[in-house]
Amino acid sequence: MIMVWKDLPRWLKYGLLFAGIYALISILTFSLDALTNSDIVIFFGAIFTIISLPAIWLSFIFFGRYDALYYLTSEKLIFVIIASIIIYFIIGTLIGLLVGKIKSSKK
Repeated sequence: MIMVWKDLPRWLKYGLLFAGIYALISILTFSLDALTNSDIVIFFGAIFTIISLPAIWLSFIFFGRYDALYYLTSEKLIFVIIASIIIYFIIGTLIGLLVGKIKSSKK
């Protein structure tokens, strides 16, 4: 049986929400880049770079180059996107656990 959104635990909701927002920004960034060359692409590209910083730091460790952003190949980009989705899922999960603990302690 499929669980609906309201039946999911709070930690899972927050994890999916954070990972989903990151995935949406990634999709918008790369689909807009393919469609047009405007200022909105630069805006989403800057947001994507800023929110991907934890995964970019991981790519420095795994790929061993400090100029990894300059030599960003497709395999490194896929690594950054997947690692960022996992990182933001974990961050959202921790925030959801914290919110759940606070709300349950108030009852």
